[in-house]
Amino acid sequence: MAENNISTQEYNLCCGCKACADVCPKNAITYKTDGEGFLYPVVNDDCVECGLCRKVCPELNVLKPTFEQEQQYIACLDKDKERRDKGSSGGIFGLLATALIDKGYVVCGAAFDGQLQLKHQFASDNDGLEKLKKSKYIQSDCSTVYAQIKKKLCLGQKVMFVGTPCQCNALVNVIGGKRDGLVLVDFACHGVPSQELFDKCIKYFEDKNGCRVEGYMFRFKPKRYGSPQSYLLTIQKNGHFILKAGSYYEEPYYYGFQRYITLRPSCYSCHWANTDRVADITLADFWGVESITNKWDRTDHPSLVIVNTEKGRQLMDAIKNHIDWIETKREASVKQNGSLVHPTKLKEERSVLFDDYQNLPFEDFVNKHLTLRNRWKKDVYYAIPFPIRKMFLKITKKI
Repeated sequence: MAENNISTQEYNLCCGCKACADVCPKNAITYKTDGEGFLYPVVNDDCVECGLCRKVCPELNVLKPTFEQEQQYIACLDKDKERRDKGSSGGIFGLLATALIDKGYVVCGAAFDGQLQLKHQFASDNDGLEKLKKSKYIQSDCSTVYAQIKKKLCLGQKVMFVGTPCQCNALVNVIGGKRDGLVLVDFACHGVPSQELFDKCIKYFEDKNGCRVEGYMFRFKPKRYGSPQSYLLTIQKNGHFILKAGSYYEEPYYYGFQRYITLRPSCYSCHWANTDRVADITLADFWGVESITNKWDRTDHPSLVIVNTEKGRQLMDAIKNHIDWIETKREASVKQNGSLVHPTKLKEERSVLFDDYQNLPFEDFVNKHLTLRNRWKKDVYYAIPFPIRKMFLKITKKI
């Protein structure tokens, strides 16, 4: 096979962005699922060695930001609680996207389709925007999206793209670095598990409970106590729709993600696990916000916004009347957010987990790797109101 194509990329360094197929003039690149459930490019004999796939690969062409100004670090949340609760943390993405839609932008972000397949989709109004809200801890399928955005920009359509840092890097590589009419928003990313693992966990739940899962919401916000990492399932059973909420450790897929043992191999050596981003704005949870203010705690779900460019600053100015905010420093902002400092640490268990994934019956695999032992301890812990938990943790640290 020819060497001037993506097939020579080191296997474990492919981030799965799918930019390579988008630019191939011969449609010579398809994708194949490996034993761990992740998709990787395969180059066929139609390849003419043009090298475009290598030129757009973000792993081979990591962009270094040239900051026009000093980055701003802002702790903030939407003043409107109803709007805020539709987001994962402070509801900032919804405000940013709405402001741009009002200016004629289309918004491109990750959303589930009717079969719970996560794909990047376009929204041009607030109704379409709803499905793009909330975090989705799966690798989103960006097939054809980069080419579509490049075409829209060439036709004068303005676009807001929201994705992982590697997807944002890939998009800039595809469009050739010209960012007129484009707003890029990325986020703090620990890494991505596969769509295949998610599908298998959903089927496992359906078979076990005799139902069909119609919807899955990550980062559901319980009205009272509970974990900040909670989920909400929409289930159809015996002709009725049922809502089932739970904490991450009750659901195998979410539990594996939170333990960082099911991520794509490249995520453990991520180039973008820092604050040097190509996006105009970077979004994250502000874990540890109590260190900078007594106004909020983690139950308020404040966002961290990192403003990287002048374009990002202007966009934040456009929504400031809708948010409560506190400007802070980098050190306080990243202190409890490891993915803004370094890649997720590779655990020894991961290799054993995926060996069992390929060889054990799925139920045995789940029971061995994706089931929390002594779950009652977590149940008791999260049944305690956060202020009391916080007080208890302070006391135990002093002992």
